[in-house]
This record gives sequence, C-alpha cells and structure tokens, in this order.
Amino acid sequence: MNQLPLKMLFSIAAISLGITAAAYAGDLQKLSGARIIGDHSNDGDSFLAEAQGKKIHLRLYFVDCPETATGSKGDTRRVREQTRYFGLSDPARTIHFGKLAKAFTAGVLK
Repeated sequence: MNQLPLKMLFSIAAISLGITAAAYAGDLQKLSGARIIGDHSNDGDSFLAEAQGKKIHLRLYFVDCPETATGSKGDTRRVREQTRYFGLSDPARTIHFGKLAKAFTAGVLK
C-alpha cells in the first residue's frame, strides 16, 4: 500500500489552503472561463491555462509538490533535494508522488 509521508500530506493539503487564501486576497485578478491546457510542464503546483484569450502559467502559492520528471540537470537536482526533504528512499518514489500530486491538482481544478 502506498502511504504518503507526513510532509507530502501537508503539501497536498496546502493546495486547498492556497486556493482558499487566494479567494481572500484583495489584489488578485479573477479569470473568468479559465481552463487548464494539457502541457508536459503541468505538475501538482503549477500548470498552463488559457483565460480571456491568453495562455498563462499559473502557480499555486504555499504549495510545493514533487517534480514529475527529470528532463534536465536542474530537474534531477531538484528531485534529489525533494527526495531528502520529503524523507523518501529514492528519486523514483519522489516522482511517483509528484505524479499523484499532479493528478490530485487536476482533479480539484476541474
């Protein structure tokens, strides 16, 4: 059974807190009719969207989800850092949980 480490649970739970906090922020702009665009760079804490005829990259504040791939040296280094931070045994587990976070975020934002 795949159990999420405690730090991972806090990060995933922070998604709903970040969305709630954004609802009360005074200087944010409402984007009517926004929709997520499928993109390889989408993950659990950032994604490409289209709103009002523009493509924009959105990032969830106060959320840090593991990466979903190691396509560059920077990504590989970030996954190693996240593996240590989240207390996981190897980078493959980190990427696994990153993919779970990506699916969770996509589901919440539908």
